[in-house]
Amino acid sequence: MLIFIVGYLLLLIALQIFAKNFLAKNVKIFTLIPIVIIFSIAGYYAFSQYRLWQTIPLARNLLPPVAPIAYFLRYSLYHFFLSYLISLLFATVFYFLAKFLNKRKDERFFEREELNFAFIALFLSGFPGVLFVFIFIILAYLLVHLANLFIRKKIEVVPLYYLWFPSAILAIVLISIWFNQTNIWQSMRLV
Repeated sequence: MLIFIVGYLLLLIALQIFAKNFLAKNVKIFTLIPIVIIFSIAGYYAFSQYRLWQTIPLARNLLPPVAPIAYFLRYSLYHFFLSYLISLLFATVFYFLAKFLNKRKDERFFEREELNFAFIALFLSGFPGVLFVFIFIILAYLLVHLANLFIRKKIEVVPLYYLWFPSAILAIVLISIWFNQTNIWQSMRLV
């Protein structure tokens, strides 16, 4: 799943740079694609787990008719779906809250399709990766803002348009390479 997620985010970065109008026109499709694919992969993993348990004599005791199906469904939810369900919740809440605040302030904060970019980045980072994306976005914003202040000698609003996908990639790669090994991560992760 990691390869799909990073590849998809890299594709979106390329589209942002080289085909901005195409991406803007089809942003809703590009927002739905990862949701469908991630939950399809999770469903495939759950199905494969069920089939695997059917082949192992001791594991068969965890499946119906010996055990209720609820055990397997809880197991699948926790191990394959929960991280992305939580990040989907975070992304959805952020999307609608930011859309409301942006509309209230005459669309001063975000470009039209940028909220979809934020949604995709937050969703694909999983949980607790979504928290790291927020941290990296804030840090990137501050760095760009300070660079503008010291280099250009003026204060201006810094758009986050091109920062969402790189921040998500950074969070995902750091989590998979480094954070996975730390004690803090072990206490935060769901699976």
